[in-house]
Amino acid sequence: MTNKNEENNEIEIRIPKKPTLSPVEVAKILGIGKNAVYESVKREEIPTVGLGRTIRIPTTWVKARLDEWNEE
Repeated sequence: MTNKNEENNEIEIRIPKKPTLSPVEVAKILGIGKNAVYESVKREEIPTVGLGRTIRIPTTWVKARLDEWNEE
């Protein structure tokens, strides 16, 4: 999901083009463990869309966080 551009010392992150992502996909994109994602969901730090026990995270939220962190 990531590629490193050696010339600009930048990392390109590819986010799947779908409305929601699984916690495992979000963990890979953000470079954190899946348990960290599940704990953040439990603490309501990450918004979710769910049906029953299924947890999905809006892709727009992930993109917004990455854009926010890139501005820092």
